[in-house]
Order: sequence, then C-alpha cells, then structure tokens
Amino acid sequence: MIFLKMLRLRKVKDPFLLSLFFLILAGAGLAWLYYLPKFRTSKEALWLAEKADAIDKISIADGLSETLLKKEGSAWVVLSEKNLPADTEKVENLLTALTELLPKELVSENENNFKNYGVGAGEAISLKVYQGEITLLDLLIGDAGPSFTQDYIRLSGQSQVYLSNNRLRSILSTKEWKNLVITNFYSDEVKEVEIKGKTFSSPEEEKFKDLIALFTSLSGQDVISQEDERFNKISFDNPKIEIKLKTESGEILIKLVQDKEGNCYLKKNEQEVFYLILKEKFEQITTAVESLPTG
Repeated sequence: MIFLKMLRLRKVKDPFLLSLFFLILAGAGLAWLYYLPKFRTSKEALWLAEKADAIDKISIADGLSETLLKKEGSAWVVLSEKNLPADTEKVENLLTALTELLPKELVSENENNFKNYGVGAGEAISLKVYQGEITLLDLLIGDAGPSFTQDYIRLSGQSQVYLSNNRLRSILSTKEWKNLVITNFYSDEVKEVEIKGKTFSSPEEEKFKDLIALFTSLSGQDVISQEDERFNKISFDNPKIEIKLKTESGEILIKLVQDKEGNCYLKKNEQEVFYLILKEKFEQITTAVESLPTG
C-alpha cells in the first residue's frame, strides 16, 4: 500500500518501477493462491488425527456381510474368518486412507437427501474403527463424488453429508481381506528345483523357466485353516506333486493334491494352513513337471 501511495504521489511513469510494482502484485497473488488451500485445510479437522496409530479393530459392513479386522501384536488378522492372516497391503492402504481422511466439503444437511448421495443406513458401506472397546469413528460411505476421487460420507447419527478428500469406497469394496499370497519371489531367485529326489539346476532351459514362472507371485483362491471343516478331509501324505524350490533366501517345499470333486489344494512348507488353487493352475504345474527331462 505504501508503495502504491508513493506511485500516486509521484505519478511515476518509470517503466522499471511500474514493472516492479506489478511483479510484487503477481507474487502476492501467487502466494495467496498457494497458501490459501493449506490455510483452509488446517482449519478442517482430520477425523482421526493422531488417534490413527491407536486403531486395533475395524468393522466393514455392506448390509450383506461384515468383515472384522483385528490387530494381534504387529500383525492384522481377519477376525470374521477364524483369525486368518489379513492381506497386509490392503490393511495398510485402508489405514493410510483413514489417517488422511478429511470432510472436505459440506454438501447437504437434509436427511431427505441421503438417498441422493447413497449415505442411507441401508445402502452405504458402514465403517467402524475402534481402539479396544472405544469407537474412534463410525462412518457411512456412500456413492462416489463428481470427481470420482472422492466419496460422499456421513458420520452415523448425523445429518451432515460431506465430500471426502480420498476414495475410501474403492478400498472397502473388496470382498477378500484374507492373505492369499503363497509365494512372492522373482524367477531369477530360484537356483534349483528338486522333484522326487532329482535336482534340476539349469535356469537357462525354457522348461525350467516355465515351471518356475508358475510359482512366482502365486496366490490361492481361498485359505483353509484348522477351524475349517475341509481341513481334516484333505491329506498331503501322498501328494500328486511334491517340489522343492531352492531360492537365495531358503527352500520352499510345495505339495499339491486333488480331491475326488476335482478341487485342487497346495501346501507350503509345514504351515498350519493350506490353499485352494485354480484347477487350471494345478494342471499347468503338473504338465510343466511332467515335461522336465527324466534322463
């Protein structure tokens, strides 16, 4: 303002001073545009803030089923699936989204509009977050927002509908929270394969590569624990295929069997669980093993 008054008083027509003045104005404008969103965000409260680290139980319900996740020590289990290990990546993605969750924009305070945003009690995804028995967050996630990078959300028992600052629905829409990962290594990490006492150690051979490729990043269709009625009906004492993969980090013993109904199962090492795998994958592994040289 002082600089502006000086310009007026002196009726400055010097191009240099005028250019300097407009540069100052432009810089102030850019600074305002840059810091204003940050200022507004700082005025909005993260719903969980520093409480996010205290989360130890999560309930996800869609009206048809409920998934319960619980933290046991440093790991997460699916409480609603007989305490089977949870998919670490999915849980971490959810926790990150919860940590950053912000009611970005108020869009309605009228209960009659719940249906328009999909936040009614019977149609929304219900998300409850706990610390022990204390409810940290009771949230209803409705339809995707206009930008598809946000959701319409509402706190249970309240009429205010907000646009969120992230996509919770896309994370919560998954039906599978169990950890179905069986193996997670790269093909070049396998140095030897042992089948029926015979060792194959020629990674450059195509048949060897084809077999190893079937075991890299392998996931099951389901995981069966001791609490599952199928557990005692399946025996791995006389497997159809038994193969030992020798990797840089250790050995992985794989056993595969098939029941009378044609269902195919895989057991890794001496784990207390085993996996249901696709019949197609089972047949591919069988074919690859049978194609290896016998001489």
